[in-house]
Amino acid sequence: MNITYRVELTQDERQHLDQLTSKGSHNSRVIKRANILRLADNHAHSHEAIATLTGCGTATVFRVKRKFVEEGLDSALSEGKRFGRRKILSAKEEATLISIACTEPPVGRSRWTLSLLSDSLIALTDLESISLETIRSRLKDNELKPWKRKMWCIGTMNAEYIARMEHILALYAEPADPQYPIINFDEAGKQLINHIKAPKTMKPG
Repeated sequence: MNITYRVELTQDERQHLDQLTSKGSHNSRVIKRANILRLADNHAHSHEAIATLTGCGTATVFRVKRKFVEEGLDSALSEGKRFGRRKILSAKEEATLISIACTEPPVGRSRWTLSLLSDSLIALTDLESISLETIRSRLKDNELKPWKRKMWCIGTMNAEYIARMEHILALYAEPADPQYPIINFDEAGKQLINHIKAPKTMKPG
């Protein structure tokens, strides 16, 4: 993640978070978000340290800090919408998930897990939450098994790659127009000599 969100609490906000966490009468998720903000205040701890101390993923830390900076304290503490039904991913979100699954796992991990994929997808999209069952089903439908090494791998999942991916997806999503056809040139890796045809000479029409 190239974007860094800096949490700077006011004195009133610190007192509110202290009261919220000391009483323990609130939802456990709200208390966890409050602890994340307390630890992140004035950049006192890194993402990894906060995740370890609060028992959550680094993507959760990133999301809470982002909501605080962009929307304020109440939004950062709120639950947001939670649905019992399985989340249906958009085309871009599913493409991002597939791309993540085809990259090397994080440093220190031998393979991708559903939890790691979930955290990475949330960090790279606007999703608030995603169930592990949704991740599992999308991998199954796309016949992806990131725990196996025999697969096509993307070197680095960075902002440049995501931007190019979204550009291509937007292009394919455009309605068909015979006046402006879309031509796809696919680079062939192998070709049988017997299948090569003699070129045709160009002519008008």
